[in-house]
Amino acid sequence: MDAERNIFTVHLSPLIHIQEIAVSFEERVIRWRLGIAWLVACTDMLLLVGCQGSSYVRTGQTFEAFRLDLSTEPATWVKVDILQNRAIFLGSDERSQPFCCMNPERWGGKSNCLYYYTNNRKNWTAVELGEPLKGHASNTSIFMFTSCFTMLIPMWVVPSMFSS
Repeated sequence: MDAERNIFTVHLSPLIHIQEIAVSFEERVIRWRLGIAWLVACTDMLLLVGCQGSSYVRTGQTFEAFRLDLSTEPATWVKVDILQNRAIFLGSDERSQPFCCMNPERWGGKSNCLYYYTNNRKNWTAVELGEPLKGHASNTSIFMFTSCFTMLIPMWVVPSMFSS
């Protein structure tokens, strides 16, 4: 995904080349209604996950997800209401690749949740897809943003025991 949120495929054979995936005009509106967005490879789906509005997320806003449906010509973004048995990890550095984790209950996580980490906090923010972001007793106001830090953090690694 480029800065304009166009989606591309890379073909390695017979010659290496890049091709933009055609997406319907109406779907471009969906693509831009998310002020902050991450492209996430999630098992058999390619998701665009984010929040409506500005380029930061705060208490009261809701995360949404859209799945790229390549079965139509041109492709379309289809709203996803539930992540099923999946959780998604996001970081505050826009260069950090988010990842999808299957069966989060195996390590004490929760399905249908987005986990967000930033380098200036010592804890996670967890929010359920489709539910408003809520503060907690120690911090009733939550503010999330993305930028480019001097060091790229975090870099997610998925042990094989969590990927099956």
